[in-house]
Amino acid sequence: MKKSTQSIGLRIFYLIVILLVTGVAIAGLIVLGSPDKVRARRADELRVQDLQQISYAIDLFWTRNAHLPEGLDELQNARDIYISSIQDPETGIPYDFHQLKPDQYELCATFTDVSQDLVSGQPVKPGSTFWQHDAGITCFTLDAHNPTQAPPAPTVVR
Repeated sequence: MKKSTQSIGLRIFYLIVILLVTGVAIAGLIVLGSPDKVRARRADELRVQDLQQISYAIDLFWTRNAHLPEGLDELQNARDIYISSIQDPETGIPYDFHQLKPDQYELCATFTDVSQDLVSGQPVKPGSTFWQHDAGITCFTLDAHNPTQAPPAPTVVR
């Protein structure tokens, strides 16, 4: 009889452990979202990081050359300027760069989802909400002549 009581107790213990593990897994999916959602969020974070790095490189290029680069390829091939990527991490399509004025430019990317509060946790450009975006094509207007001044809000293209 003692053996049967231990067997029932062990089965109850296993059942509790299985329920706890299942509950934690379900809670994780609820809090973090599905794996596809997490992957999309990470890709958007990489896009913002790429655009931040590109904007600093453009500012450095402008400071050294007194003009903006013709395109991101020229910037990437410039000596002493490092950019990890000028292409979207999922599609491989280059980010859009447009010169608006001699010292003002626009960087555009296609985002999968609406941004989190602070995507990278620490904004690189002034203005804590500058790199916030909606889903779809979003363009950020920047000023190479005065990079410390908070730039205007991004333009969302639908």
